[in-house]
Amino acid sequence: MRERLSGNMRRVVSLPAEVIDEEASATFRNGVLEIRLRKALPESGSLIPID
Repeated sequence: MRERLSGNMRRVVSLPAEVIDEEASATFRNGVLEIRLRKALPESGSLIPID
């Protein structure tokens, strides 16, 4: 995506999976913003039958 604006900007992007906010990192080099997000692992567990 290419844009050229001045001033404050905000962009919202929907992600296909849940992510861990605390592990997000971003860099801005040579006019390119790179954002790295780690996918959250799905909760795993087992069902225990109750009699």
